[in-house]
Amino acid sequence: MTRFLILLCCPILLFATEFSARVTKVIDGDSVNVLRLLNEEELKLRLYGIDAPEWKQAYGKESTDALKGLLGPNAEISVKVLDNDRYGRLICKLHLDNKDISVNEWMISEGNAWHYVKYAPDDMNLKQAEDNARNNKLGLWSFEEPISPWEFRKNQKAKKNDSKFIDTLFKYLEFILEKF
Repeated sequence: MTRFLILLCCPILLFATEFSARVTKVIDGDSVNVLRLLNEEELKLRLYGIDAPEWKQAYGKESTDALKGLLGPNAEISVKVLDNDRYGRLICKLHLDNKDISVNEWMISEGNAWHYVKYAPDDMNLKQAEDNARNNKLGLWSFEEPISPWEFRKNQKAKKNDSKFIDTLFKYLEFILEKF
């Protein structure tokens, strides 16, 4: 019975953890790779509550560059793990200790990312950060009608599906024409 309870509690212990890490690579505006300082473990992190523009999307490169600029090479950060995602990344709140900055809030407050309400609906700090960035037309909010990353991904998927349909249709027509 004791073993069962320990196994049941292990996921909770995994996701309720805080640790120090060194940033090894900024992947994009909402993902980084780190080296956990305690045991030199390499981890992939996704910033909690934010969604940055995709690389091929307007402001995608600028968003990534902003995160790289904030963290700098080999920045030491505090990591608070909240969950994990379907890609195996840890969902985290990051804190840049030497500047006393919440990285997640900073990305939104500077207009480098959206508040990802779908996954952080009750986070008023992120909501206020986005409201401020919108009102002051900072970063991506300086564009006339910025497209959210989730809409961009949905549109890209629709285009891909349309392309597959057209390819299939042409193959079918070629097949029919060969028979006649």
